Formats: sequence, structure tokens, C-alpha cells
Amino acid sequence: MSIPALIVVSFLAATSIAFLSHYSLVNFELYFGPVSPALATLGICSFGIIALFTLRNRFGFQVWNVGFSSARFLLSAGLAIPFMLSATIADVFLGFPPDINVAIPAALLFYPVIAYVAQLALHVVPLAIVASVLSFLCKSWSVERRIWSAIVLVATFEAVYQVLLAVPRGDSSLLITFVAAQLFAFGLVEFYLFRRFDYASMYVFRLTYYAYWHITWGWYRLEWIN
Repeated sequence: MSIPALIVVSFLAATSIAFLSHYSLVNFELYFGPVSPALATLGICSFGIIALFTLRNRFGFQVWNVGFSSARFLLSAGLAIPFMLSATIADVFLGFPPDINVAIPAALLFYPVIAYVAQLALHVVPLAIVASVLSFLCKSWSVERRIWSAIVLVATFEAVYQVLLAVPRGDSSLLITFVAAQLFAFGLVEFYLFRRFDYASMYVFRLTYYAYWHITWGWYRLEWIN
């Protein structure tokens, strides 16, 4: 996938976020604070494109690897199933807050877009930075050792981010522990797919999870809770 193609995808993402924000279909303060959602998305996507090509050119990652068949997307989707099931069980027995899901129909546009933006912000950009720093500091290490050391560290970022959101909300300690553990494992699987195949496989994994957890189960739990 070329830079122009990523620019088009990023522009569409920012346009979608601007549309949802303009019509107040999503509370974007939960994600971007007081910053304009569209501008924040453009900024994240800009840094994300730079990070993707840094990872490709310096560390051998691929954005869209034509050398693999589409079967890799089935694997990506299949690997999301345990995370779907565990999240559902945790919701039934521990209870996530009722307002963590965006309602349909806004969810159908929001989650495919936020999956792209979240991956760039929480995984791709930090990985490019940490891997580059380790390459400078740990020159005696092999490339794979640097990459996987960076991956293990960066996989904690989304978990920490969600814990920081959960603590002020008053979530139970058991639920917070589950979220931290699940998201750390989730990040490791995403990075495995990114390293083994390409960014597209990584995205399919997250999108499959979002399609179930946030859209399908999210619709059910919003109807059930309310």
C-alpha cells in the first residue's frame, strides 16, 4: 500500500470523525479531550503514516503484503474469538459500565474508523519510536530482539490507557485486572499478526473484535441494560 493510498484512507477517517462529531453522534471528549476530533485524527494519521513507513523501511514490517493469500484474514478473525468470548463472560459476571459502547447506527461508522486510529495511536506510532530508540541504544542486539522487546513494552500502552480510564470510573479491581490482562494479550496478538503478515491483518483482527464486542454485543447490552 502506497503513501497516497494511506493518505486517502486517513482523510476518509478524519472526514468520518468530523461527520460524527458535527452531529454529536459520539462523545469524542472520552477519546480526544477538548481537542477537535477531526484535527486529532489527522494528526494521529499523519504520524501513523510516517511510523508505518519507518517500520517498513527500517525493520521489515509490511502494510499490505501481496505475498500472502487472503487466508491470513481468516486467521486474524479467528484469533479474535477468544477475546470476544472472554469479554462477554467478564461483562456478564463483572459488569462493564453501560456507556462504553456507541449506539447503532453511529457505531457502524465509528468503530471501523476508530479501530484504524487507535491502532496507529496506541501501537504503530509507539512501536516505531521504541524500536528506533532500541536500535540506537542496543546495537549489539539482533533486529528481532529489538523488535520483540519493543513489542512487549508497547503492548502495555493500551492496557495502561484503559486502566487509567477505568479507575476514576470506579470499576471493580477484578474488572480492571481483567481489562489490563486482556488488552496486553490483545496487543501481543496484534503485533504478532503485524510482524508475521502485515498491518492489514492486524487491522482485521481488531475490526473483527470491535464488530462483535462494540457493535453486536454492544447493541444487545445497551438494549438489555436500558
